[in-house]
Amino acid sequence: AGSKVAAVLGGLVAVIGGTLAAILGTRGYRRRRPRACPKCRAAMARLDEQADDALLDKGEQAEESVHSVNYDVWRCPQCAETLKIPYKSWFSSYSACSSCKRLTVRSTSRTITSATTTHEGLSHVTLNCKNCGWATEKDVVIPRRTSSSSSGSSSGGGGGGSSFGGGSARGGGAGGSY
Repeated sequence: AGSKVAAVLGGLVAVIGGTLAAILGTRGYRRRRPRACPKCRAAMARLDEQADDALLDKGEQAEESVHSVNYDVWRCPQCAETLKIPYKSWFSSYSACSSCKRLTVRSTSRTITSATTTHEGLSHVTLNCKNCGWATEKDVVIPRRTSSSSSGSSSGGGGGGSSFGGGSARGGGAGGSY
């Protein structure tokens, strides 16, 4: 039985790995494929990071510095036409600024009052733009926690609940259904 499980897991890992490699390979090809100049149709050259940084504006440089967007810059050797192609990061903690529209806003929050099953909580959220300096702060209500309940009944202080396990992360009680 153990070897069957290992074979199934090994096959699953191979499928997931193959799919991920195909996605990354396709993205890499789309990013690096040859481009024709939109003006003169000559083959364009992709600039290296140092050369492309010199052609990015302040906001684009800020997005690159916080790793929310990476820009590829292509230049035509015949007519000097340039193309800037943005690639948003798949996993970035930065969002768009309401002032400059760049993906350079970092949000931080601090819990003032934790939510309970009987009362809402309160969190203080600060938003700061690394590009234009825009900032704001606000208090956000944290919804009350829901108490876990069980469709079955139990006597004696524990257990019951769904087939996904008893107990909750908040301590005591039965697990909820999924």
